Amino acid sequence: MSTSSSTPKLGQHWLKDPKILQTIADYADISSDDFVIEIGPGLGTLTSKLLKSGAEVLAVEYDPDLAKNLIGSFPNKPTLKVQNSDIRTFNFTELKPGYKLVTNLPYYISGIFFRILIDTENKPSVAVVLVQQEVAQKMAESPELGSSNKLAMLAAYYYRTELGIKVSAKSFSPPPKVTSQVIILTPREEPLFPQLNFKDYSRFVKFAFSSPRKTLENNFAAGLHLPKSDISELLKPLDLNLETRAEQLNMEQWSELFDILSKLK
Repeated sequence: MSTSSSTPKLGQHWLKDPKILQTIADYADISSDDFVIEIGPGLGTLTSKLLKSGAEVLAVEYDPDLAKNLIGSFPNKPTLKVQNSDIRTFNFTELKPGYKLVTNLPYYISGIFFRILIDTENKPSVAVVLVQQEVAQKMAESPELGSSNKLAMLAAYYYRTELGIKVSAKSFSPPPKVTSQVIILTPREEPLFPQLNFKDYSRFVKFAFSSPRKTLENNFAAGLHLPKSDISELLKPLDLNLETRAEQLNMEQWSELFDILSKLK
């Protein structure tokens, strides 16, 4: 593989620590039978670890120069395919079912990326994602753990989340101003709250978190266009404090709330 440096674009920081790169690849438990998509391969440091498994690897790179250089960095690797594409418009439905996804994700695209993972019908069998530590820890929140936020709740419908290793800034070139962390997403066998389809679930979650500083009662009154007194009556079975916010609900309360909301016309 070429060891030449490149000027980072679009906020990209190149991970250079070989042990950490191998650890990230190992989280995906890749074998020669797997199909792996890597997003934002950059200089190919993680790509080289993925290719060691013998798996077929599709590296999707937004920058045309980096994509071209990556092809030249692995001249004798027929299992590697490089595609110069924008992941925001990439067609995941064309990927082999059960594919694995591994990425050192550019910070600026993390929110969009997780929404893509949630929305795509062809979900990976595992997604191993290195992102800003704050983002990883927010994404790992779940009603099962007693804390939540809007994006993590949407992901939790389909995925179990688990935090992996933290990666210090000095492991990158150039070093970012923050610590990074791996988050691993694995699809659930059935949705976390099967009493609602995802469309309705997503709608109610967005209502609940529409104004994070406002109470659950206020947010649902605004979202459902109902008087607060009606919402108060609706939420009565949950036995909540009037000041309760969505992020404070536990798994049992969320489940009961969705049972109630599923019966609304």
